[in-house]
Amino acid sequence: MLSVPLESPAIVPNYLMPFVPIIQEGEAPFAMFVELWKKYREGVFAPLQYDSIKGWVEVFDIAVSEPAIRRREELSVRKAAELITRQVKDDRKV
Repeated sequence: MLSVPLESPAIVPNYLMPFVPIIQEGEAPFAMFVELWKKYREGVFAPLQYDSIKGWVEVFDIAVSEPAIRRREELSVRKAAELITRQVKDDRKV
């Protein structure tokens, strides 16, 4: 059985992909999530709490899919970026 809270610290840094934690209202995010979120905030969303499965399903596209797809596109552009070198002379003040 997969344990997402235990696997996510291995998955998030290695793949730099959107991660949307979903928790039931009243539950706390898993303990190591705070550090994961702080360190990889560009790919890790704040936890989404749901009050019922029906409510969660109703907003899934708007609250999970669409933001994750947009973030994936942003991260893909970032991954594909080429390194640009700087010149010492550009940093000197005249």
